[in-house]
Amino acid sequence: MILASLHGRLGQDPKPLTTRKGKPMTVGSLAVDVTPYGHDGDPVTEWINVTTFGAVADDLARHARGDVIGVMGKLTRRAWTDRDGVERQSWTLLAEQIVSARNVRSKAKATHADDGAPFDEPLPEST
Repeated sequence: MILASLHGRLGQDPKPLTTRKGKPMTVGSLAVDVTPYGHDGDPVTEWINVTTFGAVADDLARHARGDVIGVMGKLTRRAWTDRDGVERQSWTLLAEQIVSARNVRSKAKATHADDGAPFDEPLPEST
């Protein structure tokens, strides 16, 4: 098991599920750019399966295909041989936290900027 922090785009809409015990669970796939520094040519992408439970599952379920997210949690690799005898592997991250533009904002409704001006007022013009 590896503790990891990954950043990428969701490859599909996350799929909300329910565990056998009735708890919320959401799964999805994340495209992560793993292109080596200085690499010429096409970017190298690794697909990571993301699994979430509880409140984190609710957070992931609010996202959609193409959203950029950061996920932190336990990364595991599974290796197997397919029917044709080809060695395969997959990565799964059991996410403990998700960070994105959809969930970093405060739950409270902000009404003023740091300088005290309401958000809906135009900015002063510079001279």
